Amino acid sequence: AISKLVQEEEPDIVLKTVPGAGLANVVRVNNNEAQVAWSMPIINSWAVKGEDPFKKPNPNVRGIAVGFTLHPCRFYAKRDAGIDSLEQIAEKKLPIKLVVSTRGRADEKLGRMMLDYYGISYDSIKKWGGRIMHLEYMDQSKKIKDGQADILFHMWPVPSSFIQEIVLTTPMKSLPQDPELAKVFADKYGFATTTISPGLYKQKVVDEEYTTPAVDLALIVNKDIDDDIV
Repeated sequence: AISKLVQEEEPDIVLKTVPGAGLANVVRVNNNEAQVAWSMPIINSWAVKGEDPFKKPNPNVRGIAVGFTLHPCRFYAKRDAGIDSLEQIAEKKLPIKLVVSTRGRADEKLGRMMLDYYGISYDSIKKWGGRIMHLEYMDQSKKIKDGQADILFHMWPVPSSFIQEIVLTTPMKSLPQDPELAKVFADKYGFATTTISPGLYKQKVVDEEYTTPAVDLALIVNKDIDDDIV
């Protein structure tokens, strides 16, 4: 869509679209292998500073636009798992079976950051008798459905087709967040904030309204692109 809009306004500018992903996009733009890409502000910050999951700074990235689609950060648990909140997991040291994205992906780190806020780590989950599974999205869905996992971290826009597909056969609930969490993440890391409300899904998934951190989509470019082209 962006490519078409640009060409309608400036026929001499050709944008070729290629497959990508949040972390890889920033590195490609930094190395000038791509000149413009989708990313997220928090990812850009990690990339420029060379913070985990990036191995080194990526100083050649510039953000030019933000405010497209919010991706709320939240956890979903199976309704029959007896999990009501992240606070409960921490206080009772529940042996949860958690599925998250593969290591090195933005949502995997964001999930870890939210767990850390509640005093939960991968190591503590294992110590309590739980399990962490790093999987691609469709494999996450399978683990939830077949009972090998009971909670997952998710950050697609809402309502999420991924969650909609799961709840057709497996009742799930969106876990409410500490009201201070979104404020802390906004102040400390620059996250956006959004509200998750009942009624987002046909099935009962959200029991009560809550506020949660969210990340936005952003357009990034290589710093050497001419200002007039940008």
